[in-house]
Amino acid sequence: MSSKFRVQSSKFALIFGFVLPQLAFAHARSTSYSTWEIAGNRAQVTVRISVIEFQRLGLSLAFPSAEPRPWNDETEQAIAAYLTKHFRLYSDGQLCEPVLPGVRIVSTSDLTRVVRAWTLVCPSSQRLQLRTGAFFATAPAHLHFARVQIAGGPIREKVLSVQESEWRLFDPGTTTAETGSRFRDYLWLGITHIVSGADHLVFLLALLLMAESLGYALRIVTGFTVAHSITLGLGVLNVVRPSSAAVESFIGFSIGIVALENFWLTTGEDTRRWLLRWFVITVIGSVAAAGCGVLQVPLLALVGISLFATAYLLLLDEHAALRHLRWIVACVFGLVHGFGFAGALTDLALPTNRLATALLGFNLGVELGQLGLMVAVWPLLMRLNQLHEQRTRILIIQAGSAAILSAGIFWFVTRAVG
Repeated sequence: MSSKFRVQSSKFALIFGFVLPQLAFAHARSTSYSTWEIAGNRAQVTVRISVIEFQRLGLSLAFPSAEPRPWNDETEQAIAAYLTKHFRLYSDGQLCEPVLPGVRIVSTSDLTRVVRAWTLVCPSSQRLQLRTGAFFATAPAHLHFARVQIAGGPIREKVLSVQESEWRLFDPGTTTAETGSRFRDYLWLGITHIVSGADHLVFLLALLLMAESLGYALRIVTGFTVAHSITLGLGVLNVVRPSSAAVESFIGFSIGIVALENFWLTTGEDTRRWLLRWFVITVIGSVAAAGCGVLQVPLLALVGISLFATAYLLLLDEHAALRHLRWIVACVFGLVHGFGFAGALTDLALPTNRLATALLGFNLGVELGQLGLMVAVWPLLMRLNQLHEQRTRILIIQAGSAAILSAGIFWFVTRAVG
């Protein structure tokens, strides 16, 4: 192997060996939600926040079990103090104060969320301004989705971030107040969602790793786009609403399958036979664990997606030409990823007249983010395809796929276990 090839191999090895493990252990997308119902100088506030956000703050919260098990008073006091300090409402520049009994526990069937509510009394009902600083210190990319209704009027929503953490609310006495998020806000939300979503990016990278031409790459991305656009719409419109934990787990599963396919396409018959045996044993173990309740994923869905993956690998073994139909795999698993994308909007519970703007802007933002990924990695992929020594190219693909497979297994297991 020449020194030139060793240098190229080292570059790709460094990229996959350093970046992907960091992505695998990166935090999940950080989001929180609040509803503000304002009448006169009083406001009813309800927040919905993932347990993991408080864990990042160092609070000793464990994910609750199926049986009600309230946290101790000290933990509840810490939660209440944090919420009232970081979710604030002002009128005429003066702080609205919480009234007794203070922050209340709201029961929820979602065991991964903390839901709390409290009442605020403001000095007046004029020039209202909402401010939040929650979780930006521990997760700078945190996004907060706020919904506001004033005096029974129209519902408005806005996405708040560390760059824009204040919202001047609608004031009946003026026409210059902000009315909420606009198309460009949802466009930017879609871009940031795909860029901060390490699992979606790794899935696309796994698909593109063996791209031999621009046309090949475009077919893959198009298949993924069409599929996730369908389920994104179905999820946001509440036509289909699968468990978010199951969706996130199957996203990890899909990443592992595509990485395994990369190995399948770059190895000999003996290695493929060993990979198939390993895969079948793993699937049987996962199905058994799901049946026993160890993995929190739908048993039938796990069986179905496993049978699809097994059948595809066997067909690929018999007909190598099927490798040019990888866009079908991208399409099938894109349906799963679409429900993952929908999670960013469904919890916001947008009013019907705002759904079209939000869906269009968010979906377009996701596509722009995907194109950005392609632009970023395409020069590296083309350099990989230009390597004259086939063995070097295969080793690089397999090294990258090994890292991707590890990330996929990690995400599937940790999310399925909860």
